[in-house]
Amino acid sequence: MKPSNQALRIAVARRLPALATALLLALSGRLGAQTSPAPAIASPGAEFDFGDADQHDRVTHTFVLTNAGNAVLTLSQLRAPCGCLLVEPGAFSIPPGSNTALRVELNLKGRQGAQVLALYVHSNDPARPIFQFKLTGRVHSDVVLQPPTLTFARVTRGEKIQARVDIAATNRPVHILGLETNAPFAAFSLSTNAAPGHSELAMTAGPFTNAESFRGKLVLLTDHPNYSRIEIPVALFVQGDLILAPSELALSGRVGWSAQTAWRFAVRSRDQKPVHIDRLETPGKTIRAEILQNDQPECRLRVSGLPGRDSIAEEKILIHARYDDGRRETLCLPIRVNP
Repeated sequence: MKPSNQALRIAVARRLPALATALLLALSGRLGAQTSPAPAIASPGAEFDFGDADQHDRVTHTFVLTNAGNAVLTLSQLRAPCGCLLVEPGAFSIPPGSNTALRVELNLKGRQGAQVLALYVHSNDPARPIFQFKLTGRVHSDVVLQPPTLTFARVTRGEKIQARVDIAATNRPVHILGLETNAPFAAFSLSTNAAPGHSELAMTAGPFTNAESFRGKLVLLTDHPNYSRIEIPVALFVQGDLILAPSELALSGRVGWSAQTAWRFAVRSRDQKPVHIDRLETPGKTIRAEILQNDQPECRLRVSGLPGRDSIAEEKILIHARYDDGRRETLCLPIRVNP
């Protein structure tokens, strides 16, 4: 039997208060969300083109960062693409309607050609938690190196490395007066068979017996007024049967640490064979290295007691390991401070 029209009207009338209440709650929640205070990050100019610049230049620019919202804008992180870009914010907390300066300095050393670098600002803006600034331009050089660095990421034990660097003068003749290096693990020489307007640098290194990392630099001394000293970074990473992760202890010269600060590392074999650490050999008396775990699937160790940045040169910790079949291998954990 179908309900009568009168019964339907009574049922609808009984439900109206509940429907109205639900509708009011939904509207009040939406209005509350719309009117709750929130910051809003903005900038009148988020991109800067520095035009044409030389490799030995430093580009500086000041971006303006504005809070267009109605709550305090808090910057939580500034993420640059490389150590070549320094960022100095005027403030990390920006009241509503206010702004702050974001000063950047870009070191163009080693760069060539078109450049696009992005700087990411993380904040508490709910609509735009990551805001991007961009630097663009073109870099030229009177002296072009190809390749600009000598990096060998996967060197096997027993391998001998040979490499060449082409040095080209683009605007005026450049004469190389001499070489300086702090990379005793490699030998360098200048070739006399290069094409006109070019010089050629030859490098040889190895063979190496232990899994170890090597870093240094070569300096070309020239008669060019702006390029009297041309630095070429040199790095070699010799691999063995063992893997050390991370492969080095790289410290930032801008971040402090104490004697209690500790860093952790893991050692494991490439073929998953059982390996054990026999002993750790540390430089000096203050640096401490201890074994935390000495079984499969990996061995773990902790390093602490590092002195201040001014007291650290190119140090290294030697990790003497042994396989179950009696084979032995020594890993090198370099310790260095980046500028």
